[in-house]
Amino acid sequence: MNDLTGRLARASSRRPWRTLALWGVAIVLAVGAIATSLGDTLTTDAEMTNNPESYRGYDLVNAHFPPSTDYVNELVVVYSRLLPVSDPAFRAKVEAVARSIEATRVVQPVRTFYSTGDRQLVSPNRHATVLLVGMLGDGDEGIGQVIDAVDAADTEGFDTAITGEFTADHDFTQLSQEDLEKGELEFGLPVALIVLLLVFGAVVAGLIPVLVALVSIVIALGLTALVGQAFDLSVYVVNMISGMGLALGIDYSLFVVSRFREERRLGSERLDAIATVGSTTSRAVLFSGSAFVLAMLGMVLVPDTILRSLATGAVLVGIVTVLAALTLLPAVLALLGDRVNALRVPWLGRRAAEEAGAEGRIWSRVVRSVTRAPWRAAAISVGALLLVAAPVLSIETGLTGVRELPDRFHAKQGFTLLAREFGVGTPDSAQVVVEGDVRSAPLRQAIAGFRDSAAAHGLVIGIGRAHQGVPGLMRSLAEARLAAHVARDGGPASVQWFDQVGAPAALAWLPITEIAQVADLCLADLMAVRDRDALVHTVLAVLDCGGSLSQASQQLGVHRNTVLARLARARQLGLTYDDPGQRLALHVLCYALATLWDANQSPMP
Repeated sequence: MNDLTGRLARASSRRPWRTLALWGVAIVLAVGAIATSLGDTLTTDAEMTNNPESYRGYDLVNAHFPPSTDYVNELVVVYSRLLPVSDPAFRAKVEAVARSIEATRVVQPVRTFYSTGDRQLVSPNRHATVLLVGMLGDGDEGIGQVIDAVDAADTEGFDTAITGEFTADHDFTQLSQEDLEKGELEFGLPVALIVLLLVFGAVVAGLIPVLVALVSIVIALGLTALVGQAFDLSVYVVNMISGMGLALGIDYSLFVVSRFREERRLGSERLDAIATVGSTTSRAVLFSGSAFVLAMLGMVLVPDTILRSLATGAVLVGIVTVLAALTLLPAVLALLGDRVNALRVPWLGRRAAEEAGAEGRIWSRVVRSVTRAPWRAAAISVGALLLVAAPVLSIETGLTGVRELPDRFHAKQGFTLLAREFGVGTPDSAQVVVEGDVRSAPLRQAIAGFRDSAAAHGLVIGIGRAHQGVPGLMRSLAEARLAAHVARDGGPASVQWFDQVGAPAALAWLPITEIAQVADLCLADLMAVRDRDALVHTVLAVLDCGGSLSQASQQLGVHRNTVLARLARARQLGLTYDDPGQRLALHVLCYALATLWDANQSPMP
């Protein structure tokens, strides 16, 4: 094992054509593997491999709500600012969108509110509806046609958007390709080439590191295609291989080519120079590459398929790059010899050749100052590193999802519209699956324990009823979400069962902010006085108590005469609560204002 790198360099340089032929065969095989297998092995799915709690929840859902044949994996939202879903023009638009999607022949019959009568497919404000789409066969292949059909339906007066499993996969794949093209190919590669030209001062010397990097990337991708036959890999493995391949290939080649030019400048013969490089610089490359591979293997310990895919790509390209630096580079240098300095950059090329191997004045001064006071230099270096690393203490981490996609992507647009109109997928909603008798005492005790955690995080709990099948699951989630909206009135840690909600559920969906804005216009005199909070709460209490002043005074905790005085003042400011024609409207206005002010913790005068 002594001088392994030196023996590899000498063997490769003495038989350069044989070495290049072997690497050529490897490239051909890699290209074949990439063309035939790589695309089928890559996925946008991300999974945890340690069976976390969320996965156990999915298992419970699948066990108690078996998948039905009318599955859904894409949602198309149709929205109109002016027309409600009951308008014939709105219905005609939705049915036209459904027909255009079905015309692609890659989906099951599209289900709409008009074909099913399911009111869960209509938004609370009745200006948006959802179309349920189930993809046939390989959804990844057909989703592009569905997206095109939805885009074509986005006309004046209506907004149409799509989101779902395959739409998100399509967008993440497109984003990965764009990042690869713009990041590594359009930016990274040209910038690296410019830097190499400035360092070497010659086109040929500058192209060699790029060549080694590209060869390493291609072969690593081919190996990835083979590894992918055993298990799926994330699409981001391509970005990892491209980025790390460019970085390592250029870095290691820069060391080797620089040392070779230095040895030639000092008078060493061509093969002797390569042997010296192999025994010295290549050994450093081997240790550096080995450390990199070992470090990347640590990512395999993380129970996440994306990180394991990234680790696989990094390890493969790291190994290939080290092998290229130890064998391919010596063979290329043996064939080129001093022609490595060919096509010199004017002025810069001659100066770079003359200074090859010479110590730089700036770095010489740095080295001398460090060796004169090593402890001081170490303290300054460690302090600077700690200062630069300090922001990591406040770093915020998270998982990538549809919400993190740029706004131009279809899945993000559909998700945003769905969340805005239906409240689906917003941060204030989470589904908790419970197995067992939902009315049993142990379950109620468990919910009581969960309430403490909810209080610590400012959450409320809504509990839906049990229903069968996928439509039943959607109904259970809708009931739980509605119960959670009602529970908000009780403050953090409130628990609300859907079967105890009743009519107050309607109040939970009132557009409180919009109604309060209407109150600013209709009750301008009232809104201008300082005691408006007390007046509104008093009128609301009287209306809630059916006009009973005694009950209202007890609810407010004030004397009955105080209630009378406030009512008289409210009437002067436009709150004529005893007018039957205005009572309902004023009740809603007061409820909205009180709810908004209580949420903002407005003080009672």
